[in-house]
Amino acid sequence: VAPLASYIAVRYCAEPGQEDQLQIAVWVHLVFSVLGLIVLLFVPKTSSDYQIWPATPVPFHMRYVRYVFWGVVMGSKWLLATYIFRAVYLAMLELDIAMP
Repeated sequence: VAPLASYIAVRYCAEPGQEDQLQIAVWVHLVFSVLGLIVLLFVPKTSSDYQIWPATPVPFHMRYVRYVFWGVVMGSKWLLATYIFRAVYLAMLELDIAMP
């Protein structure tokens, strides 16, 4: 709920002349979103409603390899996305397309 509320605050502060409030709202939204992502990734549901079968015990080194693998995959996706967004932004500037 907190990321949704902070996103609404970001959209509200996106009006012209509210750059200071927008900067704060964006940071608050980032913090809430990162905390929510961490909880979803690292804090499993423990209620019996969500467990169809018991969790298989995994050795620490195998868990470490899995997390490193997925960290590299997600990091690569993030890096590629930043390159794509930068290329699109530079193309928009070069083509003199109206910026929002």
